[in-house]
Amino acid sequence: MFFEWARFYQGETFSTKPQLITLQTIVQNGMHGGSLGGLFSEKMGTFLRETTSEFISPVSQAMLCAHKKMDRLRSYDKHFFRYNLNEGRTYLSCPGDACDVLFEPQDREMRGGNISCHNVDSVFQQITLLAGLAKLCGLCDEFALLK
Repeated sequence: MFFEWARFYQGETFSTKPQLITLQTIVQNGMHGGSLGGLFSEKMGTFLRETTSEFISPVSQAMLCAHKKMDRLRSYDKHFFRYNLNEGRTYLSCPGDACDVLFEPQDREMRGGNISCHNVDSVFQQITLLAGLAKLCGLCDEFALLK
């Protein structure tokens, strides 16, 4: 509910930080009952285009940590929690049948774009990916301070 309310809120937030991403989620009983999508800002797009994979490597660790806290499965290792940077087009993946979120720029200037998902079927996957997205936003803030 919070994501939907925050998406349409038009009042003053008094925040000194820019909005990096907005998200929409849904979870329903049964398979294929989850979704995670939204929009990302120009600032996030610039970060994704200019950063290196070494700078955002903590994203996979954040997803692994979140997943282990919920599921306590010991069979997963860091290779199931991935990110991929490709000129601003960015994927975050977690355990599942090709489960990921994609940042798709709207143009070459990286003025923002869409966040979409593929095979996000459970709340465990959503929370795992949300942990990665939260870490990505924190890294974007850190990156801005270094410039």
